[in-house]
Amino acid sequence: MLNINEIRVESGKPNGPRAVMLSPMMAQWDQGAFCQPLLDWLAAAGYSVAVYDTVGLCKGTKDLQEATAMWADFLREHEPKIDLLIGQAYGGAIAQHLLADELAYVPAFVGISAPTYCDAKLRNSLNEVLIELTEVSAEAGLKKLLWRIRPDTDNTIPEVEGVAPQGTVERLATGLQQLQAADARSIIANYRGKALWLYGSQSRLVSTINIVPAPARKDHQSVMLPECGMHPFRDVPDAALRSLEKFLHEDTLKKKVLVLPGDGVGAEVCHAALPVFNLLNLPVTLEIGQIGWECWRNGAEPIPAETWQKITDADAVLLGAITSKGKQDAEKELLPELQGKNHQYISPLIQMRQKLELFANIRPVYSLKAEQRPFRCVVLRENTEGLYCGLDRRGIPDEYRNWVKHANIDRSGHGDVAMSVRIVTRFGLERIIRYAFEYATKNNYSSVTWADKPNVLRESGQLSSDIFWEIAAEYPAIRAEIHNADAVALWLVQRPERFGVIVAENMYGDILSDLAAGVMGGLGFAPSANIGAGTPYFEPVHGSAPRMANRGKANPSAMFLTIGLMLEHLGFAREARRINQAVASVINSGEALTYDLGGTATTLEMADKILERIQSGLALTNSRHAEVKVVSDFIHSLAEV
Repeated sequence: MLNINEIRVESGKPNGPRAVMLSPMMAQWDQGAFCQPLLDWLAAAGYSVAVYDTVGLCKGTKDLQEATAMWADFLREHEPKIDLLIGQAYGGAIAQHLLADELAYVPAFVGISAPTYCDAKLRNSLNEVLIELTEVSAEAGLKKLLWRIRPDTDNTIPEVEGVAPQGTVERLATGLQQLQAADARSIIANYRGKALWLYGSQSRLVSTINIVPAPARKDHQSVMLPECGMHPFRDVPDAALRSLEKFLHEDTLKKKVLVLPGDGVGAEVCHAALPVFNLLNLPVTLEIGQIGWECWRNGAEPIPAETWQKITDADAVLLGAITSKGKQDAEKELLPELQGKNHQYISPLIQMRQKLELFANIRPVYSLKAEQRPFRCVVLRENTEGLYCGLDRRGIPDEYRNWVKHANIDRSGHGDVAMSVRIVTRFGLERIIRYAFEYATKNNYSSVTWADKPNVLRESGQLSSDIFWEIAAEYPAIRAEIHNADAVALWLVQRPERFGVIVAENMYGDILSDLAAGVMGGLGFAPSANIGAGTPYFEPVHGSAPRMANRGKANPSAMFLTIGLMLEHLGFAREARRINQAVASVINSGEALTYDLGGTATTLEMADKILERIQSGLALTNSRHAEVKVVSDFIHSLAEV
């Protein structure tokens, strides 16, 4: 079993933007710290940094594709949000393949002396040489590399220390350079993020065969540092850091957020809260998209194709509440010309979770009201399997009847029975449970609780328990426990402060997270995040409440807190705290509260009061009120287009 702490070194600011570095050189960390200036710069810039030993995960693997696949699975599980990916040497080769095939959502990449092995010949014939290039001299490795690509006429490959015929290395180096130059232009040509390659002119790899990737796009750059060896940040740290700073200047934290206002009160509270981005002067670009019931009624698609593209291009999605209805009602509300054509309504939330592989639903819960005992916990819900995996049908198929037996089935007949199947897999369980422990570690929670019913669901419960304890053993500093889901529900009401991270399969997580929201004060306060491989989305968990729409009664608190949760995820932790503190301040002041909190304020009035508190408690001036209204009206007009 891999101990993650043996291949990872953490540094920098815990809650800052996430920088992940893949390097085969971790063993040399205590022998000169060849990239220490880089780590110091990242820490000063506010990054949370994880350096991984590239070879440590895939030790013994000599196939680049296999190594890349292993790292793709590992990073999706352990590093679901990467703001900056750095690849050193062989780690750079892996990183580039990850960006091309697996991690296209990473916004920025820096390659340090990163070879660009991507041609099919190199992948299929020379993968073991990629490892050896980090272990033997570049000259010897190059000879073996070149002979593997284009062996002599007798197809013999000389020993690594052998001497090739005069002129052979030079001749083949020229061919290899041309081959890899073409590959370098295409390897991450479709990668949407920024890319920077840093090479030292005296690096043996570069000086011998002169491989420097040609930029694939305007925001892809290659920089050759003069009089520099294999490790730019050690050999000429000032020049390397200037190149990095110029590359990342200002754009590092710029984010694109897609706003999907949704239906009913979802759109109302969304428009009321959006001026907070302008107030905080954040480097965030907002784009408005369409989703929800009107899209279904008019086009039989609750998520139009144009919206899917916008989701793919965004760093995060801010989602308002969406209306969903049953099968028959959904069919009836389609335009007449769309009815009777077997259109299937699938909840946009389910579509996004499945298509984007957003496996973790995050529901933070904490005390907002002064009269509450202080508590702070979070419910993590597995999104992709469990009882909500979609295996729900009416009738018992013939092939299941020897297994699905019950006295009431005989009394009712097989046609008047419905069945649902709970699916739990090692892959899904390991992913969500490990994420829970990582989340606890990064967010200073002291415990992780698995909530299930292993005493009743004996096989699936036992599998879940076994995997939970396996992973818990890797985190000795975190208190681990398993409790029945109903007991957890009781204790959440009585003593929420006893919990840290509560993690559960889909249905139990659904129930416990809504219960926890009630402990917090109600669904009007409940933010949520859905995190995984693709673009994350953030939403208040209250419904669209169509009957309350356009009446100005909805509580905007959950939308503000959801924006705070999203900003924290995007690296704006200080601004997120300001939002959370402002919401708590307004609630405890008793001013400008909506009807669900015992007040008479409208949605916009409570939102304006929260915006006032964000602005350091100073009352909004008339001009500020006008500015907020202009921004709100502008966003509202965009949503109507």
